[in-house]
Amino acid sequence: MDVAAYRIDERSRQTVYMLAGALAAVAIFGAVPALRHVNFAQAADWVQIVWVLTAAHIVLVLWLISLPDRGTLWIGMLWCAGAAALYGGGMALVLGAGPGKLPPLDLATVRNTAGGWCAANILLLGTLCYIFGRTSANWQRTRRR
Repeated sequence: MDVAAYRIDERSRQTVYMLAGALAAVAIFGAVPALRHVNFAQAADWVQIVWVLTAAHIVLVLWLISLPDRGTLWIGMLWCAGAAALYGGGMALVLGAGPGKLPPLDLATVRNTAGGWCAANILLLGTLCYIFGRTSANWQRTRRR
């Protein structure tokens, strides 16, 4: 039985590594507001959510580095879309709580900046989602030829 093993070429490997680096940069950017809260157990609810999302980003970065292929990029696209949706939910919670109402997840202390921070993360993750999906689709097309 002759089975040709899939081997990624060096150019494609470098593309995956650059995308992993971009996702790591987005993870660090997303964690910046939570850096002041290092005690996870006593942190506000939103801080705990940010740290969990950051950890999940880093796990995906490690997965991309260890298994650089089209399927991993596809999973990266799905992850970025889901994470962007979570940040969209956070932005909706902040903007939906009108003046005089306390937003959930202990967001009252960061109410003035949380909306913009969530919007920036949505933009970054949405861009990465597009790049991951586009790169994965291009690889699939070129492999079928």
